[in-house]
Amino acid sequence: MNDRNTSKEEIRKAISAAEKVLIGIGGEWKLLEDGRDVRSRSLKDEAQRAVREAYECLSRLVEDKDYYIVTTLTDGAIYDADFDPARIVAPCGNIHWRQCSRACTKDIWEEGEVPSDVCPHCGAPLTGNTLEAETYIEEGYLPGGKIISNGRPKRLTGSW
Repeated sequence: MNDRNTSKEEIRKAISAAEKVLIGIGGEWKLLEDGRDVRSRSLKDEAQRAVREAYECLSRLVEDKDYYIVTTLTDGAIYDADFDPARIVAPCGNIHWRQCSRACTKDIWEEGEVPSDVCPHCGAPLTGNTLEAETYIEEGYLPGGKIISNGRPKRLTGSW
């Protein structure tokens, strides 16, 4: 058996024996370049087969475990995988979540929820709710910060 297979087997055994599993997802899991804007890419795309298969394998490994996932990725792919969205935190944001570019409100919307992509409060353009936003609204990822519906984040409301 080569070192890679040995490592895989060690990981499987460790996860199998664990009561709780904390998973960190970073850049090696990001959606692959395919010539389109990242907001147009999805795990369903054929170009993303390797990433999709990796997420599927990880999901099978932890399906019967008490797990929690922390992702630094902002591509939103983790929410298209077969994980419980309530067990995922994305502290760097998500390109599919939209926020006011002026941060006039802490409201965050799911992509397409505000069809004009203009803040309904002040009229400024909406931007991705990610660390790359000049006015990143961090509260979007905090516990209680988002309402999950059909496995997708929904509009955030309330005072912070």
